[in-house]
Amino acid sequence: MAESVSSLNALSVRCSRITPTCDRCRLQGLECHYPERVKRRSRRGLTARLALMEGVRGVRMRLMSTTSSPASHASPSNLSAGTNTPRTSGSTYPLADVDITAVLMDAVGQVQRLRLQYIAKSTLTAGVNIPTQLAKEWIHNYFTHMRVDAFLSLIDAKLIEQIPDIIDSPFVHLDAAILVVYYAVLYHGCSLPSTVTNNIHHIKYARQVYLCCLRSLPNWQREATGTTTDFIAAMLTARVSAECFDYDLSWQLFKKACEYAQGLNMHNLDSGEGFTNSNGSKVDSDRRGFWELIQVELFFRLLYNKPPTLTESMNSWRVNLPYLSPDCQPDMETVPTLAFLVSSRITFVLTRFFQLLEDDAPGGDMLSRIEQLGEEVETLFQEWQMDEWIQKAEDNDIHWWMLIDVALTGYTSIIFMLRKYNILETSSPSPVLSDHDVPRSPLAIRASRNILNIIYTLLIKFPNSETMSLMVGFFQAFIPYACLASNIVHSPNPSAFVSDLELLGRITQKIGDLSKEERDFTPLVRTLQGVNSELRRWTDQDCSASGRKVSMEECL
Repeated sequence: MAESVSSLNALSVRCSRITPTCDRCRLQGLECHYPERVKRRSRRGLTARLALMEGVRGVRMRLMSTTSSPASHASPSNLSAGTNTPRTSGSTYPLADVDITAVLMDAVGQVQRLRLQYIAKSTLTAGVNIPTQLAKEWIHNYFTHMRVDAFLSLIDAKLIEQIPDIIDSPFVHLDAAILVVYYAVLYHGCSLPSTVTNNIHHIKYARQVYLCCLRSLPNWQREATGTTTDFIAAMLTARVSAECFDYDLSWQLFKKACEYAQGLNMHNLDSGEGFTNSNGSKVDSDRRGFWELIQVELFFRLLYNKPPTLTESMNSWRVNLPYLSPDCQPDMETVPTLAFLVSSRITFVLTRFFQLLEDDAPGGDMLSRIEQLGEEVETLFQEWQMDEWIQKAEDNDIHWWMLIDVALTGYTSIIFMLRKYNILETSSPSPVLSDHDVPRSPLAIRASRNILNIIYTLLIKFPNSETMSLMVGFFQAFIPYACLASNIVHSPNPSAFVSDLELLGRITQKIGDLSKEERDFTPLVRTLQGVNSELRRWTDQDCSASGRKVSMEECL
């Protein structure tokens, strides 16, 4: 054994660390290139990332118990531990020092990361099988129940209906833009409520169809030239990605849609030039679609602090509101007409809000003027009797959803207009949310209650991940949630808001039920349960003076 080892050592060729020349090169008279040792990688990058992660979770650690377990192993589910000390006049309750908004935002961020990681992996590896017959049903559902969808008249319905039979044929090549439109139509068709389609299992295909949308995007983006089909593809896919927690992609696609719309001269529909349609009803439909584009952009600007694109040059537009021509009168009894008219009024309010921000410097009477705009939205809903219309439309899920969308848009606009005022001093495109930025005025509290009541009803009627993604993600429902929670914490009389605590508990329960199948929402559920548990303790101590205790069921 020793001999074999010595023979191997003799065969080994090594370079001297002192004289960078090996015996082999020296004997043959060759120049020896001594390989330099690769420097060890610095661990500073990893350390910095770990420090950043710890910083993000810092606010959540303040919610943990005071046990001896390491802080890095704590979770929002044990928020209630270590907080049994009664509240006295000289003590500070732990929850009062916690930034509830930042904690909830971090939890929602975890949900989004989990969802996007799954989508990124599945886009490359997952197999997708869409039965031909189901695809035909979804197309039929879309064109039957989404007749008032924006720019529906620009979609070639007959071509879309033929695609399920020819998409797998080796003799047929489909344009990339048509494929994107096709998959977007499939997504919306299979995502319709089961009460409309009579098929409760179709929603399970929604994620597979979205993967098809993503896989078809690269080819389309390479070939897109700004045609009408390109505009429809960008518009529909922007909406689909917003429902799938991918808001950055949604914004990029929406910007493309606005770019194509201006290239098609849609902002000059009533100038007699460019994009025209001889059919009067279709022209009205295009007008309505353009105004919906405006509202979506204003909403992106308000909620996500995005820069103006389509609304940057509003003075040059030549687009009338629908139904203003003498040969086309509105039917005031139809829900789509009502929804559009109220939505248009909200659009005008948002336009005035951004004009106010541009014209006036922060301070002075700006806050009171913003509150007047919020109160105008409330008055608008009262004048048009939105609550009554929503109740009347309960048997028609499509109409009900239209009205709910308008109500959510209005109430969310109230909260975020007030919040926008609080963050005017920051120049960050994505300012970090905190309790200091969330308004707690009576106007904001009323709007938050209305939003959360709507969301609770939505989770009862449509308990699926798409509903959750749209509410928690796109509409940022954690802001009104934090608004009510912070109001309870900072109130001198928390027991007066037991009904709000019960509402928070009911919503948490519904999200918890959904998370049993959609595990991506688990971080959010744990955080909500932890916050609610602490709110219950906070309120319970205040209620003890009057002899009433808040039950665990009311909060969990």
